[in-house]
Amino acid sequence: MSMQVKLLRLIETGTFHTVGRPEVKRSDFRLIYATHKDLTDLVARGVFRYDLYYQINIFTIHLPSVAVKQSDLPFLAKTLLTRLGQSGTEYHITGSAMKIPAKYQYKGNIRELNTYCTEP
Repeated sequence: MSMQVKLLRLIETGTFHTVGRPEVKRSDFRLIYATHKDLTDLVARGVFRYDLYYQINIFTIHLPSVAVKQSDLPFLAKTLLTRLGQSGTEYHITGSAMKIPAKYQYKGNIRELNTYCTEP
């Protein structure tokens, strides 16, 4: 909770103290956060500060998991392999090989798909 207090103060005032220094520093920033947790539930249980929640919860973008959006798998795999191939080697995934990740549930989401595509 003490870190939440510090983050709230930074958001509200734009100022902070560095560790071990008495002077106040100013920062102009935008905060973008992502979480897989239900913050409203955490607020209700008293684990997350309500004032911080209402300060950061301007608008929400819900992204479905890879497990839910199976139709996106070929595009995501191709994109990951293209990034991997930027070192000069070109990578492809065949239709039969694509059947393997299509059966998987991806509890680790896109990071898990990335591991699948990049591990030998």
